[in-house]
Amino acid sequence: MTKEQYELIVTEKPKVSKRVAEALADGEVETTKHGTISYYIFTRAGKKIIVAPAVGHIFTLKQKKGQSGYPIFDIDWIPSSEANKSSAFTKAYAETLEFLGKNASSVTCACDYDIEGELIGYNAIKYLIGDEALKNAERMKFSALTKDQLEKAYTNKFEHLDFSLADAGITRHTLDWYWGINTSRALSHAYKALTGYYVTLSAGRVQTPTLKILDTREKSIKAFVSEPFWVITATIDTKEGELPAIHKTDKFFDKKQAEETYSTCKDKPAVVSEIKKRKFNQAVPVPFNLGDLQSESFKVFKYSPKMTQSLAQSLYDAGVISYPRTSSQKLPEGVKPLTMLKKIAAQAGYKPLVNKILAMKDPKPNEGKKTDAAHPCIHPTGEVPKKTTPQEFKLYDLIVKRFLSCFGQPAVRESQSITFNISNEDFIAKGTRTLEKNWHELYEPYVKLKEEELPQLKQDSEYHVKKLDNDQKETQPPNRYSQASIIKEMEKLGIGTKATRASILQTLYDRNYVINTQVQVTDFGSKIIETLEKHVPELTSEQMTRQFEDYVEKIREGKLDMNKVLGEAKETLTTIMEKFKSNAGGISQELADSYKESRKQQNTLSECPLCKKGELIIRRSRASGKQFLGCSAYPKCTCSYPLPQGAKIEKQDKPCEHDELPVIKVIRAGRRPFTMCIDPKCKSKENWGKKKPTAKPKKKTTKKKD
Repeated sequence: MTKEQYELIVTEKPKVSKRVAEALADGEVETTKHGTISYYIFTRAGKKIIVAPAVGHIFTLKQKKGQSGYPIFDIDWIPSSEANKSSAFTKAYAETLEFLGKNASSVTCACDYDIEGELIGYNAIKYLIGDEALKNAERMKFSALTKDQLEKAYTNKFEHLDFSLADAGITRHTLDWYWGINTSRALSHAYKALTGYYVTLSAGRVQTPTLKILDTREKSIKAFVSEPFWVITATIDTKEGELPAIHKTDKFFDKKQAEETYSTCKDKPAVVSEIKKRKFNQAVPVPFNLGDLQSESFKVFKYSPKMTQSLAQSLYDAGVISYPRTSSQKLPEGVKPLTMLKKIAAQAGYKPLVNKILAMKDPKPNEGKKTDAAHPCIHPTGEVPKKTTPQEFKLYDLIVKRFLSCFGQPAVRESQSITFNISNEDFIAKGTRTLEKNWHELYEPYVKLKEEELPQLKQDSEYHVKKLDNDQKETQPPNRYSQASIIKEMEKLGIGTKATRASILQTLYDRNYVINTQVQVTDFGSKIIETLEKHVPELTSEQMTRQFEDYVEKIREGKLDMNKVLGEAKETLTTIMEKFKSNAGGISQELADSYKESRKQQNTLSECPLCKKGELIIRRSRASGKQFLGCSAYPKCTCSYPLPQGAKIEKQDKPCEHDELPVIKVIRAGRRPFTMCIDPKCKSKENWGKKKPTAKPKKKTTKKKD
């Protein structure tokens, strides 16, 4: 191959390369390989084009050789394959792009149009093809991997990369490296100086302030002092059924007053003194952005934010939804909603819903206020999903029905209240019912509302009080954050990004700083925050984190210089690290005991079921290095259970329903986690490994593409 023969289009992922090639080709697409990596060759308007993929970040930051201690700011971009073994697979992709780039007459970046995507394309072109190619590279911008969007993006290419966006990406990654590596190293070194052992204790620019938010809530829960109160409830026999009504005071904090009120009302009839009804419109939903999708997916499916983001990315790669990492609640400009609806109607199950919309007079979608400079809201593209997992299809269905519901009319609901007078004391029964479903019909089964219709009673009518209760209760502490609500809180506070918040939360789990679905800070996670707040409170500051996020946004907008921000970051972090060093002794002392206790708690599953004296703990065999469960009273007690190898083991709250033994969660990289009883012979495992019966495969027929 010689110069002037072809244009090279660089994409972010292998699947995207194929979709881009098939969308842009005038005719057949030729698939060929360089080593093990596929790339695609075709012609368009007589021009030869090659599309080849990166595979995410094929370059990463690493400190230059000859440096030790902290803080360190002298860093370089190097191939990810050289930085860590887990990224070794990226080498073949880098070699393919370098090989194809040598003879390309022009280069186009078709990576995702956001900070991460721009940085992936920028680094791939700069370090594998060269600065001249980087200077002259063109840029495609699209929000969905459909033929029409990709053709439009190619026809209307930008003349150069979005260098402000790339600078923002370089800045964010550099800031994260500065904070993450230096603060984590400082913590780990402090621990080693005291104990002689090196353990990985991580902190970060966004991670640590997020942990502080969670810890503040955890402390308020632990500090909460319950206060008793009394609730007086009358169960009224209305002849249409029993109706509970609560005294208008709701909570009596004075026991004597509650008892006097109860005594006054006991064995007295209930007279209807007031009936109120109020109709109101329940607003039509707005389209999903990533944060809204993560929140709703957790609510209806209990999918973690990270899982939702991963599933949404797969659906995007398949071309069936638009780009998911967006803040926007606005539909794409220039796209006709009715055209999109008609495409969706062609898919099984959605036609009746679309027909309801098309039957409306001039249906228009309801949009939210939030915008995103790069991408519109998350919406279905109209392409039919071909191969999806059950989890992917559930999320796809949620996205489609949310999109359809935006075209609906407000639901009409009615709130009702009936006030009963019992011996001059008011008791109130409340209920809400739906009168007109409207948009609810388009969003079912994801509408989660209570329907409480009150009986039709008459003013001044008298009824028998079947039962009168005076129940003592206690005030409850605030709820812990759910995985979805902490993501929302991070968004509200302006820390982290839509693309990184889920992975930051996962890091807190991986470090055993937090546990459980309702996010609970461990004693060690709390100790990390307590120690840092005492000695270097700047590291926990959400205000400082938000300030640097604002800087990154201004760089993206071309309003601030990258080098100025990085210079300020170095000065800030140098001051913090000097403060850390002067307090290293106190920090290490406070963390050492807490870390040991944390590891013990993490590795202890339960009381030993055999001897009842020791505890079942996760151990490793000295001979084989394999992990297993063994009794802490060994050698007096030899109780043991095998464990899956090469996996992280997390204990679960509830024991096995069959044998009351501990249940564990098994987590392996690249695989879906699963839970299991520790007993290999447990009844719950009787069908493990047995294949389910399958229907005979239908004969495949292939249609020739137009």
